[in-house]
Order: sequence, then structure tokens, then C-alpha cells
Amino acid sequence: MGAPAALSRWLNDPDGYDALVFWRFDRAVRSTVYMCALANWAREHRKVPVSAEGPGRGGRADHPVARRG
Repeated sequence: MGAPAALSRWLNDPDGYDALVFWRFDRAVRSTVYMCALANWAREHRKVPVSAEGPGRGGRADHPVARRG
């Protein structure tokens, strides 16, 4: 399962950084299969995948999923 060229550059040099930061996780991978592969790679190389927007869809309180009641 090959990664896009822009991501491959980082995956091939895991000693050059501590974390992989993506604007949103849906920009990092295209499917849950790829997310699992990225999570396994990160665990193996002791890296942390991070979403700049935070958990979920940006962590916005005004998002319908975040609203209660």
C-alpha cells in the first residue's frame, strides 16, 4: 500500500521529526485501511499523528455533532 509522494517523503525519514501534523485527519488518509496502516507505522516508529483542528470535525462547539439537547 503506497503512500502519496508528499507523505512518503516524511514516512521515509522518521528520524527527522517527532510528530506528523495534518490540518485534518481526513486530509491525511483516504480510508480506514490507510488510517490503520498509518497508525501502525506511527506506533512502530514512535511518532504521533496529530490533527491541527483537534478531534472530530474541528472540535467546534457549533458543529451539529457537538451540540447537546
